Amino acid sequence: MKKKLMLALLASSLGLAHAQKGYKGFVEGGFTAGLGNWNLHRLEVLTSHGYEFSPYFFAGAGTGLQYYTLPESFLLPLYADFRSTLLPGRKVSPTIGLKLGYSFNVSDGVTPMGLFASPAVGVRCAVRSRNAVRFELGYAVQQGEAFISVPWAGLFVKPINMNGLAIRFGYEF
Repeated sequence: MKKKLMLALLASSLGLAHAQKGYKGFVEGGFTAGLGNWNLHRLEVLTSHGYEFSPYFFAGAGTGLQYYTLPESFLLPLYADFRSTLLPGRKVSPTIGLKLGYSFNVSDGVTPMGLFASPAVGVRCAVRSRNAVRFELGYAVQQGEAFISVPWAGLFVKPINMNGLAIRFGYEF
């Protein structure tokens, strides 16, 4: 009897895991408060699409648009997106994630900028079985360049870090 019960539980859990596999998408918007000497704040809209391998793990690719207020510029990040729901099946669950890629300045043409990375922790609030509203806090790493003009010496390019604390709200489907 115990053996049959264990087999039935295993079969149903495999069926549940199978039901949670497949395409998954995310759309999110947020604000990053710049830190350090440069203090570059930005608004962003991001989207990621990929495959949910299990209720615990998602991997995909994403892009978006980041608007820097001072100096006014637009960056386009392209990244790999890895996410985990720590307590799947619950209405509210903690999450962790990592976006890792490269950004391009698209303000005037397309100029490579540098590394883009954003580890985050958050909360997933289920609305339906495969849909949820998300809230994340993270750290955003963005490498870039500053052009510094010295009247008697000319124009210099200085590598800078445009890091910040990010807050994002999103929807998963």
